[in-house]
Amino acid sequence: MTVGALVGWTLLLASACLASAQTEPEMAPFVIPWDDTSSGPLDLRPILQPERTPLPPVRVRGDHLYAGNWSLRIAGREMLASRARLFGVNLTAGACFPDHATADVLAPHMAKLGINLVRFHFLDSTWGTPRLIQYESGRWTNWNAEALDHWLYFMARLKEAGIYWNINLLVGRKFGVGDGVDPAIQRLDWKTAHAIGFFHAPHQQAQLEYAKWLLDRVNPYTGTRIADDSALAVVEINNENGLIHTWMGGELDQLPAPFASDLRRQWNDWLRRRYASTKDLASAWKVRAEPLGPELLRNPAFASQAAE
Repeated sequence: MTVGALVGWTLLLASACLASAQTEPEMAPFVIPWDDTSSGPLDLRPILQPERTPLPPVRVRGDHLYAGNWSLRIAGREMLASRARLFGVNLTAGACFPDHATADVLAPHMAKLGINLVRFHFLDSTWGTPRLIQYESGRWTNWNAEALDHWLYFMARLKEAGIYWNINLLVGRKFGVGDGVDPAIQRLDWKTAHAIGFFHAPHQQAQLEYAKWLLDRVNPYTGTRIADDSALAVVEINNENGLIHTWMGGELDQLPAPFASDLRRQWNDWLRRRYASTKDLASAWKVRAEPLGPELLRNPAFASQAAE
């Protein structure tokens, strides 16, 4: 087949496809209205969320979560009535603070879709709109009163709809803003700054105070202290972080003096408590001088260049 014939067949095929597409009926869009709370065949509430008032508390036993109280005894063993089945969604930063009218519709709409847990992520963000902490004021305890009210109201509506809460404590917080943490922390990447709390006491205290500030309050819309509410299923302390993870990324090597010296002191104290001498440490960790061996991989091109 010549090039001209191939081009001709290609154009003919393209024309046929275009004509076929123009003759097919236009597909109807399928849109789930965000404010749909009506019952019907697509309502998953009767299946995934049997009505139980109030929401039974979520408890941990072994490797599983259970919803309810340990009140049932079978063959002399204390048992729970049911395993918890959680189907959750994530709300981030400003999405955690819908106004009252939106919350009134959004909570039952989520329940209709089978959602029974909402994860409140980045409550402590520096960039959300709105955001809870008004960092520009210079005090982490200066919270946006309207955002806080919207969050508390939304939680109450979720609870009424049979939806549990997952509250994240440390996700995007900026430290060193009137919280007792050395200002040098602001020289660190925000994620590295969060890893400091795995060993630095002032940082841990700042986290503790924030947790108390957040959880140790009575929600006026539920009449219950947040930490005691049966709707509180999960509390995440430090999001996607770890000291070993930070070390493997090389960030610990760049710590400013207040944090590097504290970590070094605690590490050396731990070694002294565990080993009587440096010799014992070297023996336990199998420290030795390993002689250099032959190259495991050799690039032939480099070898020929060296010979020249």
